[in-house]
Amino acid sequence: MLGSKLKKARVGKDLSMDALSRIFQNEYGLNVTKSMISRWENGLAEPTNKYVSAYAKYFGLDMNDLLDIPASMVKESVGYYADPEVAAYAEELRTNPNMRILFSAAKNISKEDMEKAVEFITFLKSKEQSDNDLE
Repeated sequence: MLGSKLKKARVGKDLSMDALSRIFQNEYGLNVTKSMISRWENGLAEPTNKYVSAYAKYFGLDMNDLLDIPASMVKESVGYYADPEVAAYAEELRTNPNMRILFSAAKNISKEDMEKAVEFITFLKSKEQSDNDLE
């Protein structure tokens, strides 16, 4: 079902698989090949969330609809995360290139744990910078 939705979106914009792969590379920094798109569209492989997210963004689609997540399971007021405070902090992690690695792991931890992780990484980066300055 997901594959047919992805294909419908691409074909609806009259895009070839090659064109879409270039768009994903240029606009989202994703390394997508024609064969990956073909496997997704034919149901031979499932794209990870980062690729589904790129489809949703580029084609103006709702990820929940793409992934067939029932409306009853979606909390509209807070989005993907159950706690709005955690959602806001996760968005900061997602948009900050230096913290992006934490984003995928952050959805199941508390805000306090995320803050501790960021503090630790910031400490390590500053220590690394100090070590480089001494050289």
